[in-house]
Amino acid sequence: MAYSLCILGSSHAGAIKQAWSSRAAASSPSLTFFAKGGAKMRQLAYRNGIIAHPSPEVRLAFQRTSGGEEKIVLARYDAVVFYAIGLSFDKVLELGKEFATVKHLRYGGEGALVSSACFAAMLRATIAESAALSLLAKMRKDYKGPVVVCPTPLPPESLFMEQLPSMPARFADACYLATLYREMSDAMSAACTELGAALVGQGDDTIAPPCFTRSEFALGAPMNKRGMREEYNKHMNQAFGALMLDAILAKLEALSGGKLPCPAASDAA
Repeated sequence: MAYSLCILGSSHAGAIKQAWSSRAAASSPSLTFFAKGGAKMRQLAYRNGIIAHPSPEVRLAFQRTSGGEEKIVLARYDAVVFYAIGLSFDKVLELGKEFATVKHLRYGGEGALVSSACFAAMLRATIAESAALSLLAKMRKDYKGPVVVCPTPLPPESLFMEQLPSMPARFADACYLATLYREMSDAMSAACTELGAALVGQGDDTIAPPCFTRSEFALGAPMNKRGMREEYNKHMNQAFGALMLDAILAKLEALSGGKLPCPAASDAA
């Protein structure tokens, strides 16, 4: 029987679904996608080994993206991937707008002064309350298979620069942004480890310093309906999806002890 993977994600999952469709082969693991716009994912519910959603709209989206399934029965899957559901750098930026440590304020701007320990605690709480980790905490008592968690892709620089005039002055400093990104990454990794999951972030080859997605990955992203996005936006394209898919499969292969066959990009049809 083929190794079976469940990928539960927001609309960002379209990039990896597109990449998978271009390379899936008979020897590949079986991938089932359940996806819907991220704002709806906070209402995901878990009970007795089943992940479901109360909204008929979301259940219909699950049926469409999975090929007929409106809920996730975890016992059917050897591993689970949470992709871009609530773990976002944007949420950390919102935290950084309102609060700052002494170290942060060295980069300029205003903000309610808090201790480093307090800021770290707020950051951990923001991550723990995300749709991905709050759901993972509930299901971990029953589901013992490998779980991979992927944050929402970093925004392209062009979109960030549009918002910069409304942000504190320190947000224009690359060193501050790099500091905030590092603090977020460390906190996410620690939170996933505590819940027995592995964090898979985007690779350095997709990042424009200090913490943006390179512009070439932000054009031609799949839309919810047929067609591609022509403008820069927060959704990524198939090339980005292929790199993330490789990273996810490589991590799952390591977690499964080599039981997972991983079709590389060169195997694409």
